[in-house]
Amino acid sequence: MKSGNAAPRDVTARPAWEQDLQDLDHHPNFRDEDAVIRKIGRWANHVKHRFFGRDWNTPHENLNTVNPDRHSQTFEYKKWKVRMDKFPWLDLADKPTIDNSPFEQRISKHMASATMPDHDDYARYLAADEQECPLYKRALKDYNRALAEYEAHIQADAVQEEPQPKRRRFSTRAPTSKPPPKKPSLPKKPKPATKMSRQTWLKYHAGLGKMEALLGSVTSGCYDRIPRDTIYIARDCKDRVILAVFPRGFEFVYGSEAGRRCTNALANNIEKYTESQPPPTVLDCRHAHHEWWLKLDGNEHFRSPKGRCGVYHWGTWFELGQMERGPIWSKDYRAGGTCSGVLDGAYAVRLRRQLIQSFGVMTRAVDLLFRIIDNPMREQYHMAWKKLQPAAKVSTTKDELFTLRAVLINVLTEEHIDCNDWESGWAWIGVLGDFNDGDLCMPQLGIQVPMPAGSITGMRGRDLKHFIARWSGARRYSVVHSFGDSIRRHVGIDVGPYDVANTRRTEEAS
Repeated sequence: MKSGNAAPRDVTARPAWEQDLQDLDHHPNFRDEDAVIRKIGRWANHVKHRFFGRDWNTPHENLNTVNPDRHSQTFEYKKWKVRMDKFPWLDLADKPTIDNSPFEQRISKHMASATMPDHDDYARYLAADEQECPLYKRALKDYNRALAEYEAHIQADAVQEEPQPKRRRFSTRAPTSKPPPKKPSLPKKPKPATKMSRQTWLKYHAGLGKMEALLGSVTSGCYDRIPRDTIYIARDCKDRVILAVFPRGFEFVYGSEAGRRCTNALANNIEKYTESQPPPTVLDCRHAHHEWWLKLDGNEHFRSPKGRCGVYHWGTWFELGQMERGPIWSKDYRAGGTCSGVLDGAYAVRLRRQLIQSFGVMTRAVDLLFRIIDNPMREQYHMAWKKLQPAAKVSTTKDELFTLRAVLINVLTEEHIDCNDWESGWAWIGVLGDFNDGDLCMPQLGIQVPMPAGSITGMRGRDLKHFIARWSGARRYSVVHSFGDSIRRHVGIDVGPYDVANTRRTEEAS
């Protein structure tokens, strides 16, 4: 008999993972989206004139031409220090000039000392006992526990199935039929990991050796490190901007207080979401040595089951081999369910869309910086977005510019180029979290630029190699904004003003 003092069930209770995310659009600075967009447009024109109204051909008191491979110019804009480098040997329209970078040749000499695996190393790998692997021992321990539970369940069923004396039934009600409880299945004994082939093993460890040597080149001083709080802009020989780093991008756009609030709120929103739906592990060229990164000392808090390390892809792209059918939502965006239950799919989708909508403040900040750095290309992005089929769009704000966002959760990004991005276009990165180091390294430019939490970076990722230096800390999240070149071709938009020598002068002439 139930007690009358029992507390009533709370039908409005929600699971622990379904926490409310902070809605940044309720902040007074972001409430009127149209006013924010108009303000961004006016300010972008002013800043662009201050940044790019300087002529490299006239003498300047802060122009350094000692290094023939790089000319540096420094100035101040309000309270911000700005450094602008010009690379006279680099022409983005001429790919051999990028491949023959004098800086990359110096770094290659350093990497020549990297130790590469040989056939003797592979023989020792084959002779190693996989049964001593910690992962195998853990799987074997789980198997023994599951096997004991299975045998106990079988014995209990054998006792209950013994014949019992029949009793006369006096009630005329039909007995209630309940489905029998599901019996556990016999667990499978784990097997030691399958050995890799010689070719696969040598390829993997050769890449690992190169990556470690490349990370070592950062600490050995092969790169010119830009000061931490300096806005950095790099240009080629025809004054085309190829890289723009705003180390405190949110504060540059929204002010110090509101910018820090945005940075912290977005990082907390992402952390809350990862608690319910862990990010998938992506083993592409950017994160080929994911397991090596997790095994490093100091990264224990990134390992499963409680740790989070992976990449979400949210947005629109083409299904592999289905170009004629048009773009669709990415798999991660339309996925349902959480780590606590597959029946939470609808709530997980709602939480994901709420998180993506909170990225609107980051998109508007990127929009301002995009207008400053390369407004003609920004207009091409916006035009392509408007031509995209409405059913395939994933938007964070009214003036959306990007079709895909890759949200990187505590990963180490290896050297690569973004071969699927808009040709000659831009990729923009917003960095959040609590960490140390993690500079952006450009081997072909010979520079490493700090990317602290709250920074926003734009780069020609399809043209220039880049990677992230080793970092440490509690969490590091990167939101990469991009526009796929296949979608650009699908909507019929030209590549863009790739051969524009000076953005400001072109706009004035038009």
